[in-house]
Amino acid sequence: MRLDLGAVQPKIRAFHQDWENARDQEKASRSRFAQQTLAPEVVAAELQNVQKAIGRGAEVERFFRAVMQTAQVPFVEKAGAVTVQLSMETPRALRQALGRDEPFTGRFELPLAEGEIHLRRTSPMIEGLAGWTLDQALDPAARDPHAPRPVAARCGVIRTAAVQSRVTLLLARFRFHLRTAGAAGETLLCEEIAPLAATGSADAPHWLSGEDSERLLAAMPDSNLVQTLIDQQLALLSAALPAWQTALEAVSSERASVQREAHERVRQAAKTTGRVTIEPVLPVDILGAYLLLPRL
Repeated sequence: MRLDLGAVQPKIRAFHQDWENARDQEKASRSRFAQQTLAPEVVAAELQNVQKAIGRGAEVERFFRAVMQTAQVPFVEKAGAVTVQLSMETPRALRQALGRDEPFTGRFELPLAEGEIHLRRTSPMIEGLAGWTLDQALDPAARDPHAPRPVAARCGVIRTAAVQSRVTLLLARFRFHLRTAGAAGETLLCEEIAPLAATGSADAPHWLSGEDSERLLAAMPDSNLVQTLIDQQLALLSAALPAWQTALEAVSSERASVQREAHERVRQAAKTTGRVTIEPVLPVDILGAYLLLPRL
């Protein structure tokens, strides 16, 4: 039998062409996801900012402990582990959020012992607990004075030794439209949630530093307030919220510049070209508003 090479040659050429195309696609894929152009110090700095924003293990531990205490769920801490005593007396919604009806033992840092649960920030149990806490703050039934006290609230008044003068503490959500120029340009919606504390009125606020604002999130009350004073102060705070939103517009522009600079640093480190612009989306959302009064 004689082999007809003339008939086989086109198939051989097509095979080699497919092989070359596959090789070129693989090279392009490897180049697209290559990280050798990134400066380690730039990546480290931005990663640190991200970790600060989303919270570390210490913040998760503090959140978990505070919610359990406020919800009056008994727990025992021993050798870095926490054992939570869930029972049928624990609110059903809370048990559903945790995904358990029975007692469990967890740990916030590795390594884990047998049977322990890793209570990290992305754990389904922590995410469920955060969702339940947020629902408590947004539940309209919580406004009923005869209803059980929620574990979280969107507004409040306390008297505390953490401040020397009257301070307004806002939990604000900033949104930005970030646009990149060029053929592959796109528009991204960026969000940032941050605590902002200020002395003075909304018309002329004196903003405290980010570190001081973060610190005041953990301020504890030192004495009880009479209900008439609470009602009076909350009415004043509620009436001033539109003015505080206006005051936050200037802050939004400042934070937009910080976001743009961070984005540009990463693009420069990756040797990505194209002009970046950012525009705040107004009004700024006020997720929580609290008054901190000094001790008498």
